[in-house]
Amino acid sequence: DGIRVHDRIRLLTGAFLPSLRDLLPTLRPMLTHSANGQVIRVQIGDDAPSTPRADLFVGAAGWTAMVSTSEPRPVVEGANPCGALAAGALAASEGFKLAFDGRMTGALRATEIKLSLLTYDTSVEEPAHSEPELPDRLVVDAVLVGCGSVGSGFLLGLLCTPALDGRFVAVDNGDFDTRNPYKYSLLDSSVASQGASKAEWAAHRAESIAAGKIESTPFIGTAVQYVATLPESYRLPMVVAAVDTMEARLEIQDMLPERIVNAGIAGTLVEVSSHGFGDGPCLGCLVMHQAMESWNAEPIATRTGLSADRVHELIRTNSGLTEEDTVRMITAGKLPMELIVELSTYVGQPLLSFVNRMAYAQTSIKSSGGIEVGRATTAFVSAFAGTLLLSEFLKASVPALQQYRVDNSYRQDLIGIPADGIYRYERDPERWCACHSPFRLRVYGEKYRGMLGASAH
Repeated sequence: DGIRVHDRIRLLTGAFLPSLRDLLPTLRPMLTHSANGQVIRVQIGDDAPSTPRADLFVGAAGWTAMVSTSEPRPVVEGANPCGALAAGALAASEGFKLAFDGRMTGALRATEIKLSLLTYDTSVEEPAHSEPELPDRLVVDAVLVGCGSVGSGFLLGLLCTPALDGRFVAVDNGDFDTRNPYKYSLLDSSVASQGASKAEWAAHRAESIAAGKIESTPFIGTAVQYVATLPESYRLPMVVAAVDTMEARLEIQDMLPERIVNAGIAGTLVEVSSHGFGDGPCLGCLVMHQAMESWNAEPIATRTGLSADRVHELIRTNSGLTEEDTVRMITAGKLPMELIVELSTYVGQPLLSFVNRMAYAQTSIKSSGGIEVGRATTAFVSAFAGTLLLSEFLKASVPALQQYRVDNSYRQDLIGIPADGIYRYERDPERWCACHSPFRLRVYGEKYRGMLGASAH
């Protein structure tokens, strides 16, 4: 209880555990259920053995996260939060598997995890002390597009990085609802119940917790709308993409930032990627690749209740869902109640926007007889995605760390196979993507290849 919070991290103050106990009840309503006799014990650090013996041992050192079922793992003091935040999410994942043991299809428990967010190496032999540290001060100039569950996970990491100073713009066109505190880091239930603007909340949260270290500005709107407000000479050194639709990612790429770091979720699978423009696959290339994969209509038809022919038609024409489509989907009985409630808001929107929402950080829970009894929100998935996004943001922002930027995507499933590893997308071979446009390549070169230009924010 006596361990104190780092003096430049303002989310908590004073002694760590008492401050954490005060914070937790404000984040969301605390639900109480009758005890079922199950106890999951977690030991953080290796200072003292737990009694009784812990089920999970958690530690961190710099970039490295450690979770074990066999022996304690150390916690090394430092100013890099990536390993610690990742360890928390990974430990929550393993605790979730213990809590629902035997009731999730495809769940695979890990006995030993040592993951470096610097290199994505999972070798247990790699010494954490050999990894480079963050500089004492890092000035950033960035735009965060998407202040939802992944974006708020990134924001948490940003505010837990004492070295960071600078400016960022929070861009989002949405408002909170009462379900968001169950997946959104830093969001308290009182703000969510008021339907506050996500962009305004993110900017205010950053400034209030950073205590003057970060100057933040909200923009209520989309990436396209934000760029439309900028002068012709704008430059965007870094854009952080934390959105959940292909359309939004294409908009972000067309902002023509110098660098993009991107993270997304499909169910319990997390992916993070890093992109330039014209020198490898851009974010648009990634989106086009994923769009081609989504043309397999049969799995989507099975999940939504629409016919395969109708799914193919909606994807091929990029048409919006109709009222008739939503009635068919509800009648088919495939959708959980929380998605049925939202379904009317997707009328007129592309089917894939709704499909992406269906897969967002949830997993199916089954009874002992194998019947699905519900879907559980897996908040640790979006928290982990936000942490991976932070790690790529830091690597892209520090010249000495740019050699460690992911090449060009990293995937990990937090319920299934613990580490899927590096995945390499190819640049669009058909030359349809924006990164093959001579006009855009020329504009990009004028902005970032030595020509004079003004910072936009």
